[in-house]
Amino acid sequence: MKRLEVKAFGVTFRNPILLASGTWSPRLNELYPLSMLGGLVTKSITVEPCEGNPPPRIWETEHGVLNSIGLENPGIDRFMNEVLPELEQLNPIIIVSIAGSKPEEFYTMVERLNPTNVTAYEINVSCPNVARGGIELGKDIASLLDMARNLYKLSHKPLIYKLSIVHDIDQIVPLLTPYADGLTLINNVPAMAIELQTRKPQ
Repeated sequence: MKRLEVKAFGVTFRNPILLASGTWSPRLNELYPLSMLGGLVTKSITVEPCEGNPPPRIWETEHGVLNSIGLENPGIDRFMNEVLPELEQLNPIIIVSIAGSKPEEFYTMVERLNPTNVTAYEINVSCPNVARGGIELGKDIASLLDMARNLYKLSHKPLIYKLSIVHDIDQIVPLLTPYADGLTLINNVPAMAIELQTRKPQ
């Protein structure tokens, strides 16, 4: 396994396979030992608990599957008290994905998580399935850069920015580079299933 080691932003991963941010359960460890992965990226966490979007959350089409999960999560308090200790038993490399509707929420979570043993932060400015924040926060380049500068000063850990397909990557990446240790490309692709005969969403 030594030959599979990968080094990025000052972190040594035992291999380049990471569990991406998304819905998950500790029961995944029953299907595959998560300790064998290079690391874990959590479902995005918000300051307050979030119920996510109402059903239906999954819609199967002829050509793929659409989802609208939203940012369902227990909030930063329960995450730190209940979820994080469990994750630390599964894999030593934990990247915490954080999301918010305004920059101050990102600052709060980074300050709360700085003293913990998490490896890095994934800054989610690309979720397409929320009413506030998400993609819209990431599309405002001036605000995004201001937040990035502040997070760079606050953070004690590497910062990875999760961008969307709708972002102007060529414009944003050079501007973010001084304040980002890595990039996650990409989040969900915004889409809609249309019934051709009625011309209405399915």
